[in-house]
Amino acid sequence: MKILFIILILRMVIMSFGSDNITCDYVWRYLDYTWDNETQMKQANDTGNYDPTQCITDDGKKVSDGRVIVTSPKEFGPGCPVTLTVVSNDKKGAGGPLLRPYPDWKWHSKTWNKTHPDCTGLVNVARIDLKCGHLFAMDTGKVGRDERLCSPKLVIIRLKDDKVVKIIHIPEKMATNNETGKGVLVKPLVFLPSEDCSQLLDNMIIFMADYYGNGLVVYNSVKDSMCRIESKYMEPVDDLFVLKNHDTFIYPAGIFSMTVICNECKTSCYLYWAPISGKAIYRTDIDHLLNCPNKDQANNKTKYTIKLASQTVDMESVDHTLYYSDTGAMSIVRRNVCKLSSQSKPVRY
Repeated sequence: MKILFIILILRMVIMSFGSDNITCDYVWRYLDYTWDNETQMKQANDTGNYDPTQCITDDGKKVSDGRVIVTSPKEFGPGCPVTLTVVSNDKKGAGGPLLRPYPDWKWHSKTWNKTHPDCTGLVNVARIDLKCGHLFAMDTGKVGRDERLCSPKLVIIRLKDDKVVKIIHIPEKMATNNETGKGVLVKPLVFLPSEDCSQLLDNMIIFMADYYGNGLVVYNSVKDSMCRIESKYMEPVDDLFVLKNHDTFIYPAGIFSMTVICNECKTSCYLYWAPISGKAIYRTDIDHLLNCPNKDQANNKTKYTIKLASQTVDMESVDHTLYYSDTGAMSIVRRNVCKLSSQSKPVRY
C-alpha cells in the first residue's frame, strides 16, 4: 500500500504545477545496485534478498554536496537487498541509475540472514531526516509491518565523512502499543531548540512516529531519556481515501506527518502532526511532550488546529507557514498558522 502514496504524491505535484514545470531527474524501470561483484549479486538472488519486484523508493533527501539519498523500505517482502542508498549520477544499468548502498554494503548485507540476522546492520528504512549535516535513518527492524527481525533503532550518520556517529536503540515497549502489540516506528523528526549545530548530539529532541501502533516516541538527548506517548488523536478515524479522479481505497494508519513551529519569540514551540487516516491537523506544546504525559493528559493538551478537506500524507513548515498535501484535491496547501481565522483562506498549488 505504501507505493500508492508514492504515486499519489507524484500525481499531486504533476497536476498542481503542470508537466512543463517539472524536471524529472531520475527514472527507473526497476532498482539495481553497484554490486561489489557478480558473486554478491548471485548470492542475493539465490537467497531471495534481491527481487526487483519488491524494490521501491519511498523517501529522498538532497544534501548540500549534491548527493541524493533515497530509501527503499521492505514493504512487500525481504527482496530489497539495500534499504538506504545514494543515487549514482555516472553509473546506469538496464533499470536506470544504479544505487550505491549507504553508508556501505556491510550495513545492509549483515541482515540478509533472516534466521540469524546481525542486528548491527540496517533492516528496513522508510523515512529519513536531515539536520546540521547529519542524516537520521529510522530503521523499523521489521520486514513489512509484522515480521520482526531486530529491535528498531535510529542511526545517525555524519554526512561529511559518512561515519555513523550515534545509534539510538528503541526498546520494544517503546516501539509498540501495549494494548494491541502493534507498532512500526517509521518517521523521525529532529528538533534542535538552540539551533546551535555544534551541540546537535547533546541538545537534540527526536520525535518518532508509530503509524501502525498509533503513538509517538520522544527522545531527549539532554537527559538521554525516552518515552512513548499515545493519544486518541493519533489514531486513524477516516481510512477511506477518495481521490480527485474518483479512485478510492482503504488505508488505516495513525500519526505520520510532523513538523515543528515556534512562536515569534520562540518562547513556545509546538509539534504539529496528523494521522494519515484523518482529516485534521493537531498541535501539542513540546514542553508538555517532554514531560511524557499519559494518554488522558495527552488528549487534554492536544489542540485541534486545522480542519482538512481530505487526508494528508506529509507536511513541512517554514517559519510560521505550514505546507501539507491534500490527497482528495491532489494539491499542496499553504497555511499561515498565525492567521487561522475563519476568514483566512488556504493557498493551493
